[in-house]
Amino acid sequence: MAGILITAGARMGDHHEDMREYFIRHKGLQPTHDEGWDQVRLSKFSRESAIDFNFIIHEKISVWVMSTLIYGNRAGRSALEDLWQDLHERPLESLMENCDGPFFLAVRDHSDNSLTLATDHAGIVNIYVFGSGRNWAISSSSMALSTHFPVTPDPDNVAQFLRTANVYGSGTIYQEITLLEPACIYRIAGPEDALALPGRPYWRSPVEIRQDLPFDRARDLLAESLVESTAPLSRENMVCDFTAGFDSRLLVAAFSRHRPFSELPTFVFGPQASKEVRLVKDYCASLGLPNHHLELPAEWPDILPDYFKRSLQVTDGEENLMVYAPILLAQEHKAREHSCSINGLGGELYRDFWWIQELYGSKRPANIERLINMRMLQYEYDYSVFSEPWRRRMQGVKDTLKAVFLDSLADMDLHASYNTLQIDNLYLRQKIRRWAGRTMSSSSRIVSALAPLTLKRNLDLVLAVPPGYKKGGRLVKSVIAQLCEPLSGLRMLNGAPCRNITVGNAHTFLPLLADYARRGMRKAVQKALNRTILLDASVSYQQSWFFSCLFSHPEMQKEFAYPALLTQGMYDPARYSRFHEEAGNGSFAYCSQLGNIMTLEMRMRSDNIRPHFSFQEIMDADPAAGERA
Repeated sequence: MAGILITAGARMGDHHEDMREYFIRHKGLQPTHDEGWDQVRLSKFSRESAIDFNFIIHEKISVWVMSTLIYGNRAGRSALEDLWQDLHERPLESLMENCDGPFFLAVRDHSDNSLTLATDHAGIVNIYVFGSGRNWAISSSSMALSTHFPVTPDPDNVAQFLRTANVYGSGTIYQEITLLEPACIYRIAGPEDALALPGRPYWRSPVEIRQDLPFDRARDLLAESLVESTAPLSRENMVCDFTAGFDSRLLVAAFSRHRPFSELPTFVFGPQASKEVRLVKDYCASLGLPNHHLELPAEWPDILPDYFKRSLQVTDGEENLMVYAPILLAQEHKAREHSCSINGLGGELYRDFWWIQELYGSKRPANIERLINMRMLQYEYDYSVFSEPWRRRMQGVKDTLKAVFLDSLADMDLHASYNTLQIDNLYLRQKIRRWAGRTMSSSSRIVSALAPLTLKRNLDLVLAVPPGYKKGGRLVKSVIAQLCEPLSGLRMLNGAPCRNITVGNAHTFLPLLADYARRGMRKAVQKALNRTILLDASVSYQQSWFFSCLFSHPEMQKEFAYPALLTQGMYDPARYSRFHEEAGNGSFAYCSQLGNIMTLEMRMRSDNIRPHFSFQEIMDADPAAGERA
């Protein structure tokens, strides 16, 4: 993916060079092409160790691609060449039905010097925009914009980030910077033309269920779609990341139709004692899949500060740096031998995981508040560390999320559509776009990250199948059994095989009883103690250990003490100081919260925040302020 920067307008010329330098000096990227015409300038960047084949410069039509374009049955350079050839005959708008994958496209028609931009169908490649009208800047890095242009923190979105480590919708933590919308085309006809937001949509996810689709037909269609969509990716120097477990198994089943097991390299990251890691290694060994297992090195406590700081430049502070630091280690490790990493992102759309709290599918509004409580705000949070105005702001995040989510479903009749399809669309339009998109966009600066389960052709099918087919992973298990029977016989984390239960194999599902009992007990304890208890937590890498490692370095502990904070106006001095001191004791319960606070602090120290903004004076932004007045 690497990076791209496009600016337009008479006032943007001098700014372009400064932001271009930011990509080189702070992102560690190398410029691969610079183009300028009229008042438009475009710069493309690649990883220092990679050769950039993702652009074609020609006297008639020039094309630049970010990340991985799939066009027809081709991917990468060959897909770009096919698209470029077709652009000589047809406009980009008429070719988007053949485009798939995580990508951002820029097409220049030299005959009239027009520029056409296109985002991928799910918005996985996050592209940021500053300005509007005839003066604007578009960048794959939000910090390239916020460190250069004056920006104003958006209190509602800052609160979202502090509570969920994410900003949903199309906003960012700054009022002046937004994201381009997914599945949209933007056309700038010439130097006098303005950038019209939000753009013209070319696709939308299914909003109706195909009730007439039999289960066997749905299974056959999905199996066929997965095999065909993974065909162009199977030719890449890929590694299948099994860290996600269940959903990666579905991908391996599809890839097994293109490669023998012995030529399907796999990867898993985690401690040796983890049940998930042991399971992955066991079934890789039984199938003959080459597997590389990576653990955190013994020197992790010493090198964590470096990975924490470097994570800011990789992620732009768009996600929790303490969470991403070990991910950065894993991505760099994969990049040494592979050009792309295949993961199971989006697998929740193929089963009932994300809408399981709806209990059953029917035509009624989904319970958005319950979804937010169970999937967004499920972790412990101590509101007392914030100052009074920010405490009220933080407690209003649920209402903000509900408004964003309902707006995201504006094209659906909530009373006439299935509640489960509403949840699936929310997962695609919000969780995959913003939560997963930021990680995919960040990691692709290290090694190309691809998620076949999020491809448009697969989503068109799997979102529209009747919800009963997804219950208990029924559809996924049937597809795995059809594509690769040996995979379906191997046990999952719950101890049962990855196949549907029948009278003949019911005895193999006895471990499920113990698993259900364990989960029920866990849920009861959670309710009683009002605390989140994660499965397999005792043998996973604990964030509390990360904090004790980080704060064992005196300079790091001092850097986030209250007197050193740029954002100190947001916090209660005494409560934050106690909060900060407890983080280094190895059993801290609010790791996600403090990680978000530290990430925001690191980001804002680098940014060009307008001098008039005060973190202490946000009363006018309080939703209840108008009512009190």
